[in-house]
Amino acid sequence: MRKCIVVAIVSLFGLLFSCQPKQGSNYTLSGTVADMADGDTLYLLSGLSESTRFDTLLVRQGRFHAEGFVDEPSLCFLYNARSQAIISPFFLEPGVIDINFSSSGDGSVSGTVMNDALQALNDSVLGYGNQMSAVMTSMYGESPTKSEQQSALSRLDTLTLRKNQYLYLAAEQNITNELGYAILTYFDDDSFSREQRQSLISQLPASMRSRPRIQEMEQALTEPEGVTTLPDLRLSTSRGSNVSLMEEVGKSSYTIIDFWASWCAPGLREMPKLSRLYHRYRDHGVELIGISLDLDSNEWHRTIERTGQTWLQLSDLKGWEGGIAESLHIQAIPHTLLVDSSGKVLASGLSAEELEVYLEQVMF
Repeated sequence: MRKCIVVAIVSLFGLLFSCQPKQGSNYTLSGTVADMADGDTLYLLSGLSESTRFDTLLVRQGRFHAEGFVDEPSLCFLYNARSQAIISPFFLEPGVIDINFSSSGDGSVSGTVMNDALQALNDSVLGYGNQMSAVMTSMYGESPTKSEQQSALSRLDTLTLRKNQYLYLAAEQNITNELGYAILTYFDDDSFSREQRQSLISQLPASMRSRPRIQEMEQALTEPEGVTTLPDLRLSTSRGSNVSLMEEVGKSSYTIIDFWASWCAPGLREMPKLSRLYHRYRDHGVELIGISLDLDSNEWHRTIERTGQTWLQLSDLKGWEGGIAESLHIQAIPHTLLVDSSGKVLASGLSAEELEVYLEQVMF
């Protein structure tokens, strides 16, 4: 199986190296977005975190179109102004870029070399996610035996390992271009070991290695691998009160802490999974607390309401500058911590699926 994956990646990303477009050329961006009305607005955003809007597109009969000039490829996003959601990551680069998405975010991007490679990456990661979800479903089938559950857990470990191997190889094959940079900075810390992350950073071109995000990563790699016990932070709730994080954690046997922000699309996509996890395990002593790195109070509250988050929400509304992320060694979001009632960190950086596997192991 791994041999087939390697051949496919090398073939695809070898093509990417040989077909890089010339710097400085025209682009055409067009496509369809289902479930949007005439006159609805799409914004073009640049950047992975606090994005910058640089163009506005109007939807007509479910279609949109834009043309322009780009100096070099960069990762951008389409943003649905009405639903306030990012619906499509893509590379803005010379050529004709075709994007077809529903307003919920499902769809595809194609037409240029880097976007074809991005779609192949997305398809593979989604494929692993679907396999992992199927295994999780089998664990809760018709009265599975202990042996069947252990087999499912082993299968999940194998799939996680294969997914991470795929991501590392894809990042390494593309480490001199924007796709490799995006993989390195987009995926959470548990996708790569510290040694793998250090190796990838060392292979970056000097211009990329000087970027603030990479400098932050390099600094983090010189520090301990994270906190072992939560600090006793006092934070504001979405209802306006002020609480102690440690006091809240002490109310339950286990607490999942979810670090997110209204501008972080991957975190918003993870919300429904965390919600299902929370409702499945809360009667077994598992609590969920959200800590937002938002700056804008209105955006924070609107997103809580829109996504239906019923669990405790905390923030100091100072984003990365507030000290929350630094005190907990959080380098990227979304990010989760699983702690016990004493505040001891049991696991860090796990997805909702991985959290469920961990909880099954420690609770039952």
